[in-house]
Amino acid sequence: MEFRNIDNWDENYINELIDKKEKESVQLEFKGGDFLKNTPEGKFKLRKWVTSFANSAGGFL
Repeated sequence: MEFRNIDNWDENYINELIDKKEKESVQLEFKGGDFLKNTPEGKFKLRKWVTSFANSAGGFL
């Protein structure tokens, strides 16, 4: 899929991607907000996901 310029992303566009069931890839990853909880586990998961994503092809998280 060809993505819009990141400067033109908004909540509606992200919801469109979800509604269309756009598949995750090396350039697109969806995560729920519960991993953002201020807990040691939440912080660990966030660091792990961002690091692994950044070390692959990069993209939009």
